[in-house]
Amino acid sequence: HNGSCPRENNSLKQKMYHITLALLLACVAAKPLVKRELDDTLGWRPQYGTAKYPKYVGQWPNVNQGDIYCKETTDDCYLAKCTGDLEKKKGFANFPDIEDDNWLKLQKGTFLYPKNLCSKDKLVIGDIFIDDSGGYYEAQTNGSNNDYILTRNKWKQIHPETEWMSLLRPMIGDRRIGDIVIPGSHDAGTWGITAESELINNNPLFELADQIVPDVVANWSINQDQNFTMQLRSGLRYFDMRIAAVDNGIYRWWHGKAGTEVEPGLQEIADFARDNRNEILLLEFGHFAQRGIAGTDPIPENRKDEISDMMLRILSPHLVDSTAVDSNPTINAVLATGKNIIAMVKDDYIVEKSDLFWDFSIVHHWTGVSNPEDLFEQRTGLMREYRQNNPNDITGISACVTPNTNIVIGGALRHSELEPIFREVLELIFGDSVVGVQPSDMSFEGLQKSTIELGNNANVLGMNGRDPERYTRVGSVHHRGLNEQFENWLARPGIYKNNIIYIDSFQSSTLVQTAIKGNLGEIPRQVTIANQGNLRDGYLRWEGFRALDGDEGHICDTTTTSYSIVSLTSGTLKDAVPIPSQTSLNLREGEFPIDSDIVISVTGAGANDWFELYRANINTMVLETRDLFIRGTDLGDGAGFAYIDDNYDTFGEDCVTEPIGVVNIVRW
Repeated sequence: HNGSCPRENNSLKQKMYHITLALLLACVAAKPLVKRELDDTLGWRPQYGTAKYPKYVGQWPNVNQGDIYCKETTDDCYLAKCTGDLEKKKGFANFPDIEDDNWLKLQKGTFLYPKNLCSKDKLVIGDIFIDDSGGYYEAQTNGSNNDYILTRNKWKQIHPETEWMSLLRPMIGDRRIGDIVIPGSHDAGTWGITAESELINNNPLFELADQIVPDVVANWSINQDQNFTMQLRSGLRYFDMRIAAVDNGIYRWWHGKAGTEVEPGLQEIADFARDNRNEILLLEFGHFAQRGIAGTDPIPENRKDEISDMMLRILSPHLVDSTAVDSNPTINAVLATGKNIIAMVKDDYIVEKSDLFWDFSIVHHWTGVSNPEDLFEQRTGLMREYRQNNPNDITGISACVTPNTNIVIGGALRHSELEPIFREVLELIFGDSVVGVQPSDMSFEGLQKSTIELGNNANVLGMNGRDPERYTRVGSVHHRGLNEQFENWLARPGIYKNNIIYIDSFQSSTLVQTAIKGNLGEIPRQVTIANQGNLRDGYLRWEGFRALDGDEGHICDTTTTSYSIVSLTSGTLKDAVPIPSQTSLNLREGEFPIDSDIVISVTGAGANDWFELYRANINTMVLETRDLFIRGTDLGDGAGFAYIDDNYDTFGEDCVTEPIGVVNIVRW
């Protein structure tokens, strides 16, 4: 850099620029099911009893065979043997105190899917039971409902995630594939990529990067870090996969770089399908490529012949014929064929070779986004569109955050904490725009050094993973991890079409558990009231590679907010319960009597001066999916304002400016 060899300096600068850009390679583990407590709130509030699997939640007093209710005051739980209704009273005045012809008292566990409850005391082969330690068992013989702790040879222990379609078949068998929630894996075959793996996308930029920092290139190429067997056992049922042709007639899964060979992976999938015949697997094969002179080249037809032959040789015993069922078949229709793998291929040449290959028929519109908040906004808009325009189709969304330049720079800056040369290179390439920039300056985009870490942060932390001293944390789900966003989506079935949802870094995701709950109907419809505080996001604009704070809520004195629940027939059920700033309240279907209103109040000039900001019937809000967001500012000297809106990001230009066009506002 002394000026004596400028051509060398320019070459270095060009190479380093290429290396940085080369990190843009990838698009962006399921936890075990916790014990299902019988007293969780899934239907009515505990004082009204809890319905475990209610079929008509919120339509009190209907009770259906198989519903389970628990008393608030005791641990006693009862299962409805037959369909009927209960007299509407405050509390459970007529809740059974003893087992009788209508109610079965549950002491050591609960039957999930009993087949003949009305026969009073018969246990049928296939009934599912949860014991008192949370273990799942399937009855292997007929017996008595009263004998809960049967000898183990009468029961087969089962694993809910591994066999979730089998367990849920009584509930979902007649539903179409496009009408259930199917958890999936994005770039599912990338777990075997290493720094030594062959580069498939031979873009000159990527090639330079791979020669100098192959471990960094590999880090941004790996979307899953466990093999197909582990992904299948975790409950994932949709798999997005790319196949690359390499030398010597070998085929490998790839994403930027090539990973493990395709044939053993296909065999893992075939083995699982053979051993779990009621689990339907959706395989998407695409991005067929080989290393090119500059980038990737298409695979020639003779090699596509080899790929299709390999796929048919390994998978054909389990492949559903595309002519045997319609394009959006029911679960039962698929399983009636005796097969359980649907192989969708995004290549016309391969599809035409066999009816066992399905032409790719999923409605899927992908847009890359770089943080969970933008992902929430874009994907919910997409699911609204699917609900309106594609109710009869199989639809898919990517719940993956995509690396962009800012994410790559943030990762490089984090590497620079260990290797200062990275910062020197970045400053050489980007000049003053990165001088002094720290990863924490970069909002969510500065949190990670790999696609796996990116997936983990997106799944678990969301925008709230940012430095709380630098960035705001609003109360609504927009700033939370995808694990919480999934449940928000499933609690709003009237506006979102939840079908195939696929993820990165599956081990940090609770998508499978949420999908199971959603398919069971265990996620009641709900709305959210979030007290955002009068603050902006802090993620307003970029200067170089810094996210500038904007007019942060940290400088606003927010008002105090509370809510009350008032029933016309039952009186005040909750009174002046605080909603702290940057927190939220969920109102669930059936949680309160149907005539209950929520009343939102805010403080005025004095501590005892309260204004009613909003009042509405809770049941109507839930039916209309009316989420609301509160903001407000105490300006001091007895002045202030508060407002509620249906847009989570509505605020004035600064702390003293009222917004325009909100649902309701009060001033003092």
